[in-house]
Amino acid sequence: MNTSLNRITLLIAVTLLSGCSDKPIEFNDSELMSMSKTYAKEYSNTLKSNLKTAIENGGIENAIEFCNTNAIPLTDSISKAKQLSFSRVSHRNRNLLNKASRFELSLIEQYNQSKSKIPKLFQTGSQKLFYAPIYIDSPLCLNCHGTTQVSESVKSTLYELYPNDLATGFSDGELRGLLKIIYDNPQ
Repeated sequence: MNTSLNRITLLIAVTLLSGCSDKPIEFNDSELMSMSKTYAKEYSNTLKSNLKTAIENGGIENAIEFCNTNAIPLTDSISKAKQLSFSRVSHRNRNLLNKASRFELSLIEQYNQSKSKIPKLFQTGSQKLFYAPIYIDSPLCLNCHGTTQVSESVKSTLYELYPNDLATGFSDGELRGLLKIIYDNPQ
């Protein structure tokens, strides 16, 4: 009897606590915004440079394989070097690890409607979050993320490496997702 009561109490507590989460609140901090934009640009340039090299060394299929095996480790190494957490999230993710949260989906929808390219800062608990929209801004991106530009060979490679891929069908200028930087306990 006592064990059943403890389990019920635990179940109620877990249910109540899982519903309690800090909703991110937007805030302004010009210094943190400037620093975040610099980090975001460095991150983006590093990723693009690595993709360009992969394409030069073996074509679009090689770049897809590079992303499959190196994009998240590369992101993690940049995070470690900066002592931050970088990630990319999307409403149409290729990798399940990049699936947007409910809050991020609402932010993506705001960017989709406004077409804004202005990053935003949010705070939740002890974390500060930086989000910058990622738009398809190069015809090269459409080789993996477009519709008619995606060759049969690329489609085959994508299906092999990402059987649940949702990240195709984009058009030039369309929102692809968000770059996210998490600052834990920033000064």
